[in-house]
Amino acid sequence: MSETEPDGLGRGDPRLDRFIQCLTESQTSLNAYLVAALGNYNDAGDVLQRTNLVLWRKAREFDPDYDFMPWAVAIARLEVLAFYRDRSRDKHVFSEELAVKMLDTTTNLFPDISPRQEALRSCISELPKTSQHLIKLRYEDGATLLQISEQINRTENAVKFALVRIRKALAKCIRSRIKLQG
Repeated sequence: MSETEPDGLGRGDPRLDRFIQCLTESQTSLNAYLVAALGNYNDAGDVLQRTNLVLWRKAREFDPDYDFMPWAVAIARLEVLAFYRDRSRDKHVFSEELAVKMLDTTTNLFPDISPRQEALRSCISELPKTSQHLIKLRYEDGATLLQISEQINRTENAVKFALVRIRKALAKCIRSRIKLQG
């Protein structure tokens, strides 16, 4: 992966152009979310940079047919939790449990994001247990495809395609739920 282009996306790729547009347009909202979550502009700026780096590294996973912000906020949320974990030695920093409660409250400040997150949670709960387990390994635990394949004794490609199918099913479920609400 070069420093200027995300892995799997090259210059002239319309997905890269759309990703850059979404990333750029999201900066103000992401920063507002992080300031609300962290209560400190300097910390929010640091976590925003870490979030942008993760988003850039995961750019090839971005699907231009779906909303960018819920994905970006989910990554920002994980970066906030990592920030609190890293700083947990300082007794003047919130506990991770309190941080999670604050993040849950902060998410409600973004009404256009919250219904999607609620729909996602509901849709995930309807998945078969094996699919839920794959989602947990990949997106909560941050395991690589190789790590998951070794853990569940399947090929990397099988894991990759299973996750693609799961994401498509979740996207369809979320769209359906949002349409019903709306």
